[in-house]
Amino acid sequence: KLKPAAAGAGAAAGVAPPSEVAPEDEAAGRTAQDPAGSENTAEQPGPSLGGKKPLGSTVKKPPPAEDPPEEEVVVNKQPLPADEPEGDSVEDQVVPGPTASDDSTIEMCSEFRTLIRQELDVEDLLRTSLEYLLVKTGPTNAAVFLAGGDGRFGLGAYVNYEHSRRSVEPMLQRLSDEACPRMTEEQDILRFEDASAFIRDCDLGEDVPDDVEMIAIPCRHDGECLAMMFMFRDASNGFDDAVGSVLDSLRGILAEQLATLIRVHNRMEQDWPEEPEDEWNEFEG
Repeated sequence: KLKPAAAGAGAAAGVAPPSEVAPEDEAAGRTAQDPAGSENTAEQPGPSLGGKKPLGSTVKKPPPAEDPPEEEVVVNKQPLPADEPEGDSVEDQVVPGPTASDDSTIEMCSEFRTLIRQELDVEDLLRTSLEYLLVKTGPTNAAVFLAGGDGRFGLGAYVNYEHSRRSVEPMLQRLSDEACPRMTEEQDILRFEDASAFIRDCDLGEDVPDDVEMIAIPCRHDGECLAMMFMFRDASNGFDDAVGSVLDSLRGILAEQLATLIRVHNRMEQDWPEEPEDEWNEFEG
């Protein structure tokens, strides 16, 4: 049976207290119950879902339990986790697989790494690297500046396509002294929007036109910029996104091999035996 309501609640609802219900009324009231004596279905205020419209003014006895319907088997469908926002169904979410472009990039990187790993001298490494890169980028002028221990950069290699090194020497000096130190923290390949103005300021003469496009490629390894590479050529044959993608894939491999050569060089300097000073004195005497 329903528990007695709080004092005054029955009067407010127009219902007599349980102790005052007459036998005949009680018998009549059983019509609201099932033969097994289930709970009364007298109308009571229904619950309210926070912020939503109430579910109704009465709470009724639920219908007898029935066997649950058979679950529908759906192939390749999974429920989304409760904490994830609703979106496309799992069957609509397509995971991209490897493409021919990805395969060619992996093959290119493997080929470049195998090629330059054979070089144990910095000069040979830069020459071999630039020869390979120019096949991918097309003919261009290129300069590679190597980082020194004092934070300065020095020219390590230059490729002459349109302009000899002597004709662009003032520009190379400014790139080494001004541009490289400012770009050591850069992570991405950069395109100079004011390359023409920069070249005009270098006073290269009439032999070097100022209508050129220039890009800068930081070569980083373990958070350190080991080299800065600059490429420039006529603006009518500039560098597109495909060239940038190739350089972005290969620059880290070049920096990795540079780091290897630096470690080998430093270890050789530390392990090189020192000749006893007396033997040199005896030889000189």
